[in-house]
This record gives sequence, structure tokens and C-alpha cells, in this order.
Amino acid sequence: MTAIVSYSVGTYSGEIEVYYDDPDVDDGELIAKAKRIVFRNSPRPAGMYAESWKVRRDD
Repeated sequence: MTAIVSYSVGTYSGEIEVYYDDPDVDDGELIAKAKRIVFRNSPRPAGMYAESWKVRRDD
């Protein structure tokens, strides 16, 4: 199954597909997985910044 995680971090924003097997997985785990993927591919902004993460499941 897949979930779409929308994010806004500092001046960066976008959506990323996150795959999961357990239908009972909570949004926090999906967001943590998305954060690992996003921050692996782009650096965290320096200083203070706002973060927003939202999960949309495609069941």
C-alpha cells in the first residue's frame, strides 16, 4: 500500500510516496519514514524553520 505525504519544510515543499505493509501503521510512522527520505535527498534548512507534514492514504 502507499501513502502520499505532503510536506513543507522551510522554503521546500512537495509530496512523496511512502510504501507500507501494515494497514494499522499510524501517521507518525509514515511521517518519520518520509522525513528520512526527504532529508537524505536534501539538506535541512539552517536556523529556525517551520515544518508541516500531512498523510493521505491511497487505500
